[in-house]
Amino acid sequence: MSGSRAFFSSFRRLMDRESWAMVARALVFAAASGALTGLALLAILPASAALASGGAGRWLVVLACVGAAAAILEFLQIRTGYRGALGFMRTLHHAVGDKIATLPLGWFKADTAGRLSRLSSQELVNLAEATGHFLYSMFSNAASVVVIWIGAWFWDWRLGLLMTFAAPLLALFMNAARRLTARGHALTEPTEEELASRIVEFSRCQGALRSCHVGSGYPQLASAFDDADTASHRALWWESAGILLSGALVQAIVVAMITLSAALALGGDLEPLRAVVTIGLCLRFTTMLEDIGNTVNGIEERRQMMNHLSSVMDARPLPEPQTSSLMGEPGTVELIDVTF
Repeated sequence: MSGSRAFFSSFRRLMDRESWAMVARALVFAAASGALTGLALLAILPASAALASGGAGRWLVVLACVGAAAAILEFLQIRTGYRGALGFMRTLHHAVGDKIATLPLGWFKADTAGRLSRLSSQELVNLAEATGHFLYSMFSNAASVVVIWIGAWFWDWRLGLLMTFAAPLLALFMNAARRLTARGHALTEPTEEELASRIVEFSRCQGALRSCHVGSGYPQLASAFDDADTASHRALWWESAGILLSGALVQAIVVAMITLSAALALGGDLEPLRAVVTIGLCLRFTTMLEDIGNTVNGIEERRQMMNHLSSVMDARPLPEPQTSSLMGEPGTVELIDVTF
């Protein structure tokens, strides 16, 4: 939870007040739209029972109204969220540029140009994608899951109990999957930074490289490409393990839910039509859990980028005096405690 709060606070300090207000408003729209989606799915359960008796007209009207409201909220969320994401991209350039202008020369190193080029291009777009898509998807699906979980207790306490026991297991496995994904990205980040630095170096030092007859075949750049490719393959195994871990638990949950629904139907506690609808609800519930897991992995990828950005924004600026010193004799330069 502390990592999530730090992630949100990092976004907030890089946005102006208007852009952050749009993002916060879009998150509210996403949660409300997700809650209505969960209510619509729950409404299908009594609608199926009414359909068997021929009186499903009222429930169809309810489904239409809830669906229309959810669609309107989702439209407002998309429009507001993308406006906030564009504002984030605009203010981030100014924030990073203003910060770099205050840093001392000792902060800049040989690989600084490559890191900053990634920060202002690829990582900027990926972070904007998080503000424009991933955060809202997670809020929407989480709200739907909570509503369905609460409604399952009213529909059948055994189904609600199963979801209740599955929730902490799901959180535990998702946290483990997140750590595996982070481990994979930790392997690729150094090699990608090195590759970006070598690309900038190759383009900036063309005169010297051509004079040494390596203008077209720079071995350091080729080695950086090979190292990045090797690290990507190693990271793929860690990330695949994380996806496999979260996906396996989600499938175990849906199998248990379907088994319970089938057992209730065979025992006569659920009518056949209601059992089919309940199984459909379980499948949709599982899809939402999978979307949450994918969103968590996507956010974890952006967390590494946000850490790089935070390291720039947290750097200590060049000390400046509060007031300017009075000028002595015009044209006089004096060096105090300066050695060469």
